[in-house]
Amino acid sequence: VHGTQGVGTMQAFLLLHVVTAQLADYVDTRIGSGASEDQKGNTFPATGVPFGNTFLTPQTQPNETKCVAPYYSWDTQISGIRASHWVSGSCMKDYGSVTLMPVTNLPKSNATEANYASTFSKSKEVSTPYLYSVFLDRYNISIDATATSHCGMLRVTFPANAQRILIIKPNSDRGEGQISMNQTTSQILARNPAHRLYAGDGLPAGFSGNFVIQLPPHAILSCGVINGNSVVSGPCSIAASGQPVGGFVVLSPTSPNPLELKICHSFTNITMALANMAAEVASLSFDDVKTQSIAAWEEVLSAVKLEGVSNDNMTTFYTAMYHTMLHPRNFGDVNANEHVRFASNSTHAPVITSPSLYYDDFSMWDTFRVVQPWLSIVNPTVFTNMVRSLVLKARDGGWLPIFPCWNSYTNEMIGDHSIVVLTDAIAKGLFPETDGFTIQEVFEYGLKNAMQTPQTWEIADGRGRRNVSQYIKYGYLPLDVNTGKNQQVSITLEYAYDDFVLSNLARMINHPEQQNLLNRSHNWKNLMDHSTGDWYVRGKYSNGSFIKQFDPFSRPSYITEASPFEYTWFVPQNVTDLVSWFGGADAFNKKLNLFFSGGYYDAGNEPDIQAPFLFNYGGAAWLTQKWVVNLTRQWYHPTADGLPGNDDAGAMSAWYLFATAGFYPVCQGGGGGVSGTEEVKYILGVPQFPKITFTVEGGSFVISANNLSNDNIFIQSATWNGNPYTRSWITHSMVSGGGELVFELGSQPNLSWGSAPEDIPYGC
Repeated sequence: VHGTQGVGTMQAFLLLHVVTAQLADYVDTRIGSGASEDQKGNTFPATGVPFGNTFLTPQTQPNETKCVAPYYSWDTQISGIRASHWVSGSCMKDYGSVTLMPVTNLPKSNATEANYASTFSKSKEVSTPYLYSVFLDRYNISIDATATSHCGMLRVTFPANAQRILIIKPNSDRGEGQISMNQTTSQILARNPAHRLYAGDGLPAGFSGNFVIQLPPHAILSCGVINGNSVVSGPCSIAASGQPVGGFVVLSPTSPNPLELKICHSFTNITMALANMAAEVASLSFDDVKTQSIAAWEEVLSAVKLEGVSNDNMTTFYTAMYHTMLHPRNFGDVNANEHVRFASNSTHAPVITSPSLYYDDFSMWDTFRVVQPWLSIVNPTVFTNMVRSLVLKARDGGWLPIFPCWNSYTNEMIGDHSIVVLTDAIAKGLFPETDGFTIQEVFEYGLKNAMQTPQTWEIADGRGRRNVSQYIKYGYLPLDVNTGKNQQVSITLEYAYDDFVLSNLARMINHPEQQNLLNRSHNWKNLMDHSTGDWYVRGKYSNGSFIKQFDPFSRPSYITEASPFEYTWFVPQNVTDLVSWFGGADAFNKKLNLFFSGGYYDAGNEPDIQAPFLFNYGGAAWLTQKWVVNLTRQWYHPTADGLPGNDDAGAMSAWYLFATAGFYPVCQGGGGGVSGTEEVKYILGVPQFPKITFTVEGGSFVISANNLSNDNIFIQSATWNGNPYTRSWITHSMVSGGGELVFELGSQPNLSWGSAPEDIPYGC
């Protein structure tokens, strides 16, 4: 079992293990943080523990601005260490954050970040999951940062005989921050209210980032505030009234140097931030916390071990694993899994207690495809708690959430993919019916989303499926139906997939809606058009006519972030029918090969990321092998620009992990689950490491690639536990139960391997 440890469990782990970073030292948290604005993954150097409540990160981009990460590698100035809730790799915005900046002098006026920021040397920067270190050239100050889930620690070394000042800024983009400093207790309290994005944009999210900063006794000599950009010495508290605020403390010359300070957080209130401090770091030193962080990362990263791999590939792989273990975040507090209620639509949400750890910030449209399936293998305990959190949200808000972030409904992006993740968990046996959770309840929430039209206020609030009644009426979303964001074709295809998954869940529990939902899963066929001489999905009006102006390679408004050519491949629930639709395997493989050779595939976004693995359905597994290797080598590197696009809460990273391990989850939410006979499938690519070992429930799942080289990328033959294996797919039970899959590789494709009818994947 791998997961974020409780304090007691972690201390026991430390006693049993010599804690030195091994795999964690291969991780470079700056990968994907951008060598230039043209090539960035919008990741950030997050320091803390897996799925932490709050991460510490360097701040080179001040404020909480949409689509702007706290840090980019091309920046040359730093304005502090931020306690951040940025969703890594996203185009969202940070929320409830606060930034600390040590300086030796303070601007007398115009105290903007630009006026007190410092240049910093990249050669002196250390950026690991458990430690971030930087040297501030302007002030000759060194900063080390490490963190637990709710608490961070800074170790700041000032130059001798220099003035010591600490600037603290709640990063409220709406001028609502608060800060107070207490010389007697050496405590600083800060608050930054969170606001919603997308649905309910700008409304209160029902909680704040609440921070307690603890300095050593008698460390504060004097204090002052920053109001807007004005600096006022003397006052020790300020509440914003529409403009940014901050505070500063002048430290006593007798205070320790290096200075260690603690910063602890709660989304609930200051009292719980103090409780989190007492539970996680009360008596710990900086090195103690760093040791705990090392142990937490080593535990989760060691779920997968590579052998015979270069340092560059080790860095790329384990950094990708790191990126998949930042979100969703542990949203609650340490004590009794307390957290603010989901979707409260109020300034101060009530505090409730959950039966298990409660997670939030699901970038679901991105992550359902690859991140959650990856976690179901390498971190099943955490995965179970995550999917339970989706049910808890449905209980609080009445609807299964589409894209839950900021502990709110958002209805951002499209589809209805929480049901996919939940059904996938059920099919894999990772949704135990304990603590009041039942499969029937999951189905009822899924069915409500699929069948019921939300009220007007609920639609505005992001609840339920968009335009579900028109989707049911027409069997697709017509172009002349107002969805609020167009994207009618993409919504139709994704709803059809969701309907299939829900029909699978209905089958598991013998529900009479199973056939109706299964019929709806074929709705993608209603938008397939052949008038150009080739099959593509195309926009259609309510009268049944297709849109006249059509370019399958353009990006029309009825397609989400892609072209019709890209979305044509999004039929994960029934690729077998898609092959037939194209006129059979040869025509299908030819068109799919053109998709890659012609440069139409978008490696940096989610809509078509399953496409390289679809050749297996056409009996041409060798083309999957060819293109997957080509894509990983082209787009993934251990550099700041080493991701093909926005990482989207680990989605691009998880694609790389599956691709290089040699298997991929094309269709999540299929399989037999409770009462069926089919199993959850993974489509085989080709392993790109000599040996990879997963620690799983059944022991070890080992994949070996004999004769692997730069040219030897094609499967010649395979064995499973010593027996010949010719299928181009494997099952989840093979992975979770353990065993050894061995491939013999060569430089030329074996066209027959995986091509027999019984070896071609079918169904979902």
